[in-house]
Amino acid sequence: TGFAANLKRSLAVTYRDIKIYYNGMLRNFQNEPFIVDEQGRTYLPVNDMALLFDKTISWDNATSSINITDKPGQGNTMEMYNQIIQLQQQVTKLENENKKLKDELKEEEKVDIDDLEDDLNKKYGKEFRSDGVLLEISLTERKDGIRVTIEALDRYDDDEFIDDVIDAVGKSDLEDLLEDIYDDITDEYDEKVYGTIEDGYGKMDFDFDKKGNVDLDY
Repeated sequence: TGFAANLKRSLAVTYRDIKIYYNGMLRNFQNEPFIVDEQGRTYLPVNDMALLFDKTISWDNATSSINITDKPGQGNTMEMYNQIIQLQQQVTKLENENKKLKDELKEEEKVDIDDLEDDLNKKYGKEFRSDGVLLEISLTERKDGIRVTIEALDRYDDDEFIDDVIDAVGKSDLEDLLEDIYDDITDEYDEKVYGTIEDGYGKMDFDFDKKGNVDLDY
């Protein structure tokens, strides 16, 4: 749409102490904005708008034209922003893939639960043999963690439970052994560890705090 050339027209305007905010910040201008009454529109000189948006402005008297251009380097701002977003997305994707690979590698390297059970029995099954006690250790992988079941058997008749395992080996030594078992399990599995010890009197529950300290309910 073209505009009439060299036409003069009087306009009624209203000044109302108009405030202009840019990105939430109040901006001050050399020329006060005004409202053209018959249009109800607010006007601000082009020079002030160029200053607001950090543009370069020039007037061509020969063609009666205003040229508004980006300052050096501004033209690439959006392109650079999009590149940054793309790079951030690529970094996030690579981080997720790296985590997935680490989890898969950890899963592959993790000792099978049955093999770990065999290792624990070889290592701790005869820990209290001199006290007349043999330990039969079983591991079960559950949704809520690794359950440890320990049967305290009579060394001289391993079909029978020892009457009182704490009386036979001592509470402190038994707790130390449980914490050693906890350490071995958590070296392979990042899971909660809990369980029971059974002797001739019945079953005793145990679990561990975050530091691996055992709580034996006897």
